[in-house]
Amino acid sequence: MRIISGTLKGRKIDPPKEFTGRPTTDFAREGLFNLLFNRKEIQGAKVLDLFTGSGTVSFEFASRGAAEVTCVDSDVNAIRFIKKKAEEFNTPQIKPFRFDAMNYITRAGTTFDIVFCDPPFGKENLQEIPDAVFANNLLKKDGILVLEHEDLHSFEAHPQYLEDRKYGRVKFTFFGYSETEG
Repeated sequence: MRIISGTLKGRKIDPPKEFTGRPTTDFAREGLFNLLFNRKEIQGAKVLDLFTGSGTVSFEFASRGAAEVTCVDSDVNAIRFIKKKAEEFNTPQIKPFRFDAMNYITRAGTTFDIVFCDPPFGKENLQEIPDAVFANNLLKKDGILVLEHEDLHSFEAHPQYLEDRKYGRVKFTFFGYSETEG
């Protein structure tokens, strides 16, 4: 896997062999960032990457100018790998934390411009993630939540649903506050 664009363009991120996650493919990541480019300024943004896994999406945000990228995953090996890559790439804006993502949502105590969540496929109670993000006020008023999930799920009835896009088996669902909320 390579970083697609920005200051780190072309840099390789190859997780260790024992890594058990499912990294977002280059094709899906490119589609995601093309969609974000038209919706939210990444330069200077404060980003939260939940279920970060290999950190590929986090490094893509950093490469494109995010001011701070908080990476949360419960896997100690994933966090070690991200710390090592952040040092190698000289990206001090990458802040990895070993924490259960759902517990982090309730304890973050701050707001973000962009929240990206890529839970394991097959995760039970997937619908709880956007509910928890909004209940715990993790998004700034003009912020965007992006949930990566299997194409099997639909969130069109969710009150903060904006749209979704499909890339192969992957779907990105976007959530945000309406102009009367927030």
